[in-house]
Amino acid sequence: LWPRLPLRLEAAVKLVSRIGVLVIALVFVWAGIEFTRFAWNRISELAELPLWLIHIAWPITGLTWVIFLGEQMYTDVKTIVEGDA
Repeated sequence: LWPRLPLRLEAAVKLVSRIGVLVIALVFVWAGIEFTRFAWNRISELAELPLWLIHIAWPITGLTWVIFLGEQMYTDVKTIVEGDA
């Protein structure tokens, strides 16, 4: 559908888009920590579980996202510098 870009240019475009995703992932981490802190001493009425146990998924998701983005961004930077994947 789209014409193929040179490897370096494609890696640069991916890197820029991944920086945007990284910002969102860091929001997940920061807001997720606040969300979990807010729920630390509360209990779910229906499940009778501590709410932090449910809310902890948000910062964990953000951290996982950051880890995978780090690997992808490293590959993109390596491609930009060296010129091949």
